Amino acid sequence: MEVFLQLMQLHSTQFMTDLSFPPFTFTPVVFAISVTLAGFYLYHYTATAGWLHRRLTTETSPTRYWAQRIFTQNIWGFVIMGIVPALLNATIYNVWPEDYGLHWPHLLNYLLWLLPAFLIPVAINYFMARNRTTHQNYPQMRIMQWNSRLFLINMLGWLLYLTGYEYLFRGLLLFTLSATFGVWPAIAISVAIYSLAHLPKGMGETLGAILFGIIISIITLYTGTIIFAILMHWALAVSTDFFSIKYNPTMSFINKKKK
Repeated sequence: MEVFLQLMQLHSTQFMTDLSFPPFTFTPVVFAISVTLAGFYLYHYTATAGWLHRRLTTETSPTRYWAQRIFTQNIWGFVIMGIVPALLNATIYNVWPEDYGLHWPHLLNYLLWLLPAFLIPVAINYFMARNRTTHQNYPQMRIMQWNSRLFLINMLGWLLYLTGYEYLFRGLLLFTLSATFGVWPAIAISVAIYSLAHLPKGMGETLGAILFGIIISIITLYTGTIIFAILMHWALAVSTDFFSIKYNPTMSFINKKKK
């Protein structure tokens, strides 16, 4: 409760958002919003509409096909939502990913109150992943029988994808808005854009994105790093996949056969 009350009293000067922009203040805001929307929807169109995997997926085995298709999408998301915006921002404004929170924090300083933030999404997924709607969307690799190697590939793919994703939403967008408008308007605007990006996955996930977006935005600005956002979102995604496989009657984990 004490931490929450402190957060409610914070203002922009108490957050680590000391970004120096050129004289035209709103230009970086327009840039950040435009790049965020363009990056996400360009990824969504090229990856989920089939353009990408039709050209880069060559495997015919169902298991290898899904592993290659989704892992390729993950790499593509990392490039489109992470590398490209970072290069554009460095070229135009001479502002680098580290300035947008892509640096390693002092974990021990935040561990005691951030630990529940990692565990709560996992606990929620333990129950939420039992429903059919979740089974229809996750895991993205529609593999019926999973082994440890496939799941590790899936985990790595999520980590790459979410590093680019969080750099775009919680790095470039959130830090730019916070430096311009202040903390709470920045959180409101960024969460609105973030939740709209989840509309294709249904109203339930869109509403969940609002609460998750608020929490993860507060943590990002409070700590001054997007590393926690990446790890929390990664834990959420991986646990969703794990419990979806576990509770989906058409999927299962298999042990490696002994010779």
